[in-house]
Amino acid sequence: MTYQINIDCIINLNLHHEQDINSKAAYSGVRFCGEKMLQICKINNHLSVSRQIHINDISDIVVAGYRSIICNRSDNEDLGQPSFADIEIEIKKHNLEARWQPVCAGTLQEIHGREFGELLNILPSPVLAYCRSGTRSIMLWALFQARKRSVSDILYYTTRAGYDISGLVPKLKAIKSRYEI
Repeated sequence: MTYQINIDCIINLNLHHEQDINSKAAYSGVRFCGEKMLQICKINNHLSVSRQIHINDISDIVVAGYRSIICNRSDNEDLGQPSFADIEIEIKKHNLEARWQPVCAGTLQEIHGREFGELLNILPSPVLAYCRSGTRSIMLWALFQARKRSVSDILYYTTRAGYDISGLVPKLKAIKSRYEI
């Protein structure tokens, strides 16, 4: 069963029924699997973000049409968190690209955004980036976009996806001001 919860961000998908939606990567989704929920929020046609994924989520991510996965989380942040190495093994079994760019949320800098952007430029899309909640991944995207998009445009996309990055606005404005002609 598929139904819309939020017109801009979240569509409830049962990814085990391929006939529900022909191109699932074109939508954001929430999948319930027992007590766990995989929420994927689409930023644009090339990037979506998510909270921590688990090994058993990979096949659904493949069915959804993603071709690459970026992990923005350090190992051992939380008890019971799967290691990137374990997730990468499963990702590779499904012939997806995987990259690890672990960063700490409180230390995000422009360079981290540029590195994230470089990954987006070389990886097959669509790309799913994840961290603990998805916030770090979307902040990295925002830092990457700050040189070429207005801050209000960045906030439009991040808010539409359900993320509040207002604390990053001063940094985004500073980056933008350095690159304005």
